[in-house]
Amino acid sequence: SRILSSKVGLVRNANEMQAALRELLQIAGNRNIEHNEYYQLRTHGLLQVASLITKSALKRTESRGVHTRSDFPKTANSHERFTYHESSKKAVNI
Repeated sequence: SRILSSKVGLVRNANEMQAALRELLQIAGNRNIEHNEYYQLRTHGLLQVASLITKSALKRTESRGVHTRSDFPKTANSHERFTYHESSKKAVNI
């Protein structure tokens, strides 16, 4: 929560979001997940969601609504589209 709110919040930029993604990946890499432990699985899922949010925000190189990119302050009409994310057991692809 702290990582997303401080680096992928309403006002964001590529440097901060890349730092957030590195932190999230580091946390995920340092975890030993036992598949029978509820809180371990829940934390793993939350880390995946946080990583997807961050990757998606990095791909959008414009400001839209209240989500402002300080490095891309204008809204681009070419970005008016849906995005989707695919996840597999091994990796998350955007």
